Amino acid sequence: MRPRQFPRPLLLVLFAFACPSLTGCLGGYVYPTLSVVPPAASAPVTEDVRAFRVDVQTTDGSLEFPGGHRYELAELSSLERHLPQVKVGLDRGWFLFCVALNYGQHTHSTVKVRLYRPGYETLELESWEVGGRPDWKSAEGAAAQEAAVDALVTTWATTPLNLSMPPEEAGDGKGPRKDAYLFSGLAPGSAGRAHWEALLFAAGEYDRVRGVPGATADVTERVAKKAAKLRELAEH
Repeated sequence: MRPRQFPRPLLLVLFAFACPSLTGCLGGYVYPTLSVVPPAASAPVTEDVRAFRVDVQTTDGSLEFPGGHRYELAELSSLERHLPQVKVGLDRGWFLFCVALNYGQHTHSTVKVRLYRPGYETLELESWEVGGRPDWKSAEGAAAQEAAVDALVTTWATTPLNLSMPPEEAGDGKGPRKDAYLFSGLAPGSAGRAHWEALLFAAGEYDRVRGVPGATADVTERVAKKAAKLRELAEH
């Protein structure tokens, strides 16, 4: 669910830099947003459950200015699980209206909480999400447990189109190579100790999946590469 926004007519600030009638109009804007995730403790919790706050910033734009995204993870303490996760942000953007072409970008910030439990599907709590207590669903087999680790660190949902659909694959019917861009928006380990620790934790869980009974060769090869990629990212 999208974060609640203050009424734009009252708080939208426009900066008109130039607006000649023949060449186009260039301007920008900024307005506050509030994201709130209910306490993670409202979900069924056992000793093996780990809760992670995920701060997300995405920039969407036109084809020539596609933007990007950035995710930072931080594990929540037992106390923090009983508190709502709040993020106050400033959405902002710019636009250029020309006679034949239009350009622009919009930057949006929000927060999520992801609950990870080995052997189960990962749960994600969205901002302003209202509903019943989420149920844990078993992740049967190595491939399903790999997907659960993917869901803990994935940035796929906000991957810019120019990354998720490489030109050589756009028209061959195969679709985007999801694994190749699974971590495309993850911040490096230098973003902070909590994020660094989260990257290494996820890498360790990929290693664990290699030992799941019945794991096939393609799964063990895939998770080994993912673990190595996360550890490399953690050191940057």
